[in-house]
Amino acid sequence: GNKIFINTGLIINHPDPDILRGIIAHEIGHILGRHVVRNQEIIENYQKASIGATALGLVAAMSGSADAGMAVVLGGSHFARRSIYAYSRTFESSADQTAIRLLEKSSHSVIGLIKFFEQVRKLQATGIDNPYESTHPLSNDRVTILKSFNKRSKFQLSQNHDDIVHKYQRSSAKLAAFTLEIDNIFKHSYVTQTKDITTYMNAIKSFRMGSFDDSLNYINQLIIKHPDDPYYHELKGQLYFEAGKGDALVEYKIAIETRPDDELILLGKAIVGITKHIDRPGYLEQFHKDLERVLQKNPDSVLALHYNAIYYNKMGMVGEGYLSAALIALKSGRIADARKMASAAKNALAKKSVDWYRAGDILAATE
Repeated sequence: GNKIFINTGLIINHPDPDILRGIIAHEIGHILGRHVVRNQEIIENYQKASIGATALGLVAAMSGSADAGMAVVLGGSHFARRSIYAYSRTFESSADQTAIRLLEKSSHSVIGLIKFFEQVRKLQATGIDNPYESTHPLSNDRVTILKSFNKRSKFQLSQNHDDIVHKYQRSSAKLAAFTLEIDNIFKHSYVTQTKDITTYMNAIKSFRMGSFDDSLNYINQLIIKHPDDPYYHELKGQLYFEAGKGDALVEYKIAIETRPDDELILLGKAIVGITKHIDRPGYLEQFHKDLERVLQKNPDSVLALHYNAIYYNKMGMVGEGYLSAALIALKSGRIADARKMASAAKNALAKKSVDWYRAGDILAATE
């Protein structure tokens, strides 16, 4: 399918928006060129050729020439690998050309791809295995072509505003601080972190190490310095919520005032609000509205659907609760559960209502 999956390792290890933009443009090139489908066809064809070579080798061996038989088998396999690799290089060059056009049309530089490929080459020189290289063979010609184009481009340097770079690096830092092993948190970046980002990462690191007071001290330093930055309040709210201390909802409400349509903040506020007021149904509607706004932006948010189901069940809306559970199961690949929940939803919902039809759609889609 025409899907691009972004590995968090790319964002953590390369906290540069130009690199992410360049990689996405390159992968779009593969999609537009139908390279995945064509590559699979090529592999299947050469697998057949390799099987044929193996059969010939066996015939030769059975005829009394074991060495000749082995040579035929190995030669056929080697030829197949080299041929597939050659096609891969062609596809990579084609995707690079598409990326160049897309980046130029969007008024962005190819500098991100150049940076990324140069870093890949450094890894090659150290002998460290790089999964990217196994599927995206890198040649010197590709880097040379990109550099040559960049010299002629109107956008030779990064076109990002400093604010975009800072926000992207902060996102990278948050991913690293929450997901990497504690000892590796500050090893993830190839650029020197700003003091604010270092403080931000220390807030998360301290929290993970069980030092809540230190964590709070770090995040408060940032809030004092940047009182209108919603994401520092969002993190403080998250830390309060996960530690079961303070009033997390207050922090999320402050963040919402600045970024009223931010999906992450809306979802966090809804989760905190529903959890805090779970036994006070009259307070839940406002947080349900937040969830609905999240789902309008991102219908695939399983977490939003989960808390939607909690809300519906608490409000006695059985059919809607079953429907949310069916959607969660469907998006999680649990087809049998999706059908079971959708059937229950259809039985509980008002006939010919919008949700009744949605439940029917799930049943039809999972037949």
